[in-house]
Amino acid sequence: QAPLGIVLGCADARVPAELVFNTGFNRLFVVRVAGNVLGDECLGSIEYALAHFPDTVRLVIVMGHGACGAVAAAVGAY
Repeated sequence: QAPLGIVLGCADARVPAELVFNTGFNRLFVVRVAGNVLGDECLGSIEYALAHFPDTVRLVIVMGHGACGAVAAAVGAY
């Protein structure tokens, strides 16, 4: 692997990071979780990528999207 970026994004299948950024597979290290929230597991994955691909990673992106059902459910429960 030689990802140029790390993306924290929602698990929603309608928002594939590779298509959003018009890049091929294996160019992004993508961490996906419902609501694109930064929990311990996601942070650990991002830290792993930063430690193992320091020569290629140039940016870290947190990518959300409109009408996210996970965010709406969390707000509704709160």
